[in-house]
Amino acid sequence: MQTWYTQKTADIVASLREATDVYGGNLLDHTIIPFVSEISNASHSRSPKAALIFGGKKLGMKGGQLLNFESDVRPHNDLWATIAQAYFASTNPLEALEAEVFVKDDVAPIPGLWERPG
Repeated sequence: MQTWYTQKTADIVASLREATDVYGGNLLDHTIIPFVSEISNASHSRSPKAALIFGGKKLGMKGGQLLNFESDVRPHNDLWATIAQAYFASTNPLEALEAEVFVKDDVAPIPGLWERPG
């Protein structure tokens, strides 16, 4: 099952990379695709949860990194706060989130994954 999901995600990422936007760039540069799983390995343990972020280069996402938080457990909402930085163009996107359903306690963007585009 994981092979199927991974292949379908790869197909979508490739199609966005090959598609040209109205500015002549590729759509993947202006799109962020989080790829998450509720399991950490084939034995279905739940920690640490794996996550990948594809795209978003023109939105300020910094790719090409592997971060391991196995010894420093972070809330999963840190991933969403990191992605929110790109869409809100803010170092503190939690200020813009008004919804009370989003758990904000002890949540912060992951350092080094986003930089305000210049």
